[in-house]
Amino acid sequence: MILFLSLILLSSSEQIFLQKARFVFHKYINEYNKTYSNKESEDRFHTFANNIKVIHNLNQQNNSVYGVTKYADWTDEEIQNLRNRNGKPRHKILRRTSPIRHHVQLWQGECAACKRFPDMAHYSKDPPQNWDWVAMGAVFPPIDQGMCGNCYAYAATGDIEGAWYLAKRPLKRLSVQQITSCDRFGDDFGCQGSSTNLDTFAYVIQNGGLASDETYPLSATTIRTGDPLVCNQILAKTFSSKIKGSLQISGNTVRRDEEVVRRAIYNLGPMTIGINAKNLQFYHGGVIRPLNCAGGWDDLDHQVMLVGYGVDNGTPYWKIRNSWGTNWGEQGFFRLYRGTNLCGVVTDVVHSVVDLDL
Repeated sequence: MILFLSLILLSSSEQIFLQKARFVFHKYINEYNKTYSNKESEDRFHTFANNIKVIHNLNQQNNSVYGVTKYADWTDEEIQNLRNRNGKPRHKILRRTSPIRHHVQLWQGECAACKRFPDMAHYSKDPPQNWDWVAMGAVFPPIDQGMCGNCYAYAATGDIEGAWYLAKRPLKRLSVQQITSCDRFGDDFGCQGSSTNLDTFAYVIQNGGLASDETYPLSATTIRTGDPLVCNQILAKTFSSKIKGSLQISGNTVRRDEEVVRRAIYNLGPMTIGINAKNLQFYHGGVIRPLNCAGGWDDLDHQVMLVGYGVDNGTPYWKIRNSWGTNWGEQGFFRLYRGTNLCGVVTDVVHSVVDLDL
């Protein structure tokens, strides 16, 4: 379908373009099981046609591949609601003035992952060129957040899951629903998003812990409608894991440093980051390296999980887990160019500190 999109754009007139785009749109509806009312169908078609042009332009600028995805009929506003990380400058002040409230520490170079994998200690100061925590069994497959803007909840639970596993505990899915329904610490606000996982970690500490997904499962209603639902306080106090603090690895009031983050990923495990997710909805595969993707604090609009790094044909990259399901990107993951803080990949990198006294 990607090649066909390029051929569509070669059409000499807008009318011919729209005719061919409508043909592709009907294939898209069948492939992704889309249903619309009569009026909505025409609106969605025009959004889809405009997005085809965006996809074509992206493929002219990048070595990665962009194409029609399940979000090809979504408007910019809908995509923004999906990402929903709202950068708030006040967190820079909170990090400086209220470290106790957020239990924020700085990483001192320790190898927490060495508890499960002792041989890793030999390379802790000079990690290997390629590392993937998915291959090491510390990361669950991505789940689709649906219509709820709770990307921060998926990133935070993934971070704690990995840290808990590397502390020689079983890898267990933790409750995204608990964070979505119950966490109102700082800027965390259900399906309306958050601004940093420092708030999410602070909630888990304040609450005393986090339930498992088995105990407090993800609701289909939240995924389908974007309703965070009322907090079940009883389930939220049935703990499966605990944390006692968080680490600011890079960004915020700490110097942004991709090499520090690379070493931290190896030594500590998967961790949560904010990112500028501009045009990410059309990603199919490869290493993303857009011409323009700002990386300041206020540019971060999506929370994801950094799970590894590597080099592909001479191109260094970060491997990142998204929360848009396995039928997007590279089985739910994407790769981003490493070395220039592209899209703000190291502008806000944080990690949980587990408490094994459970």
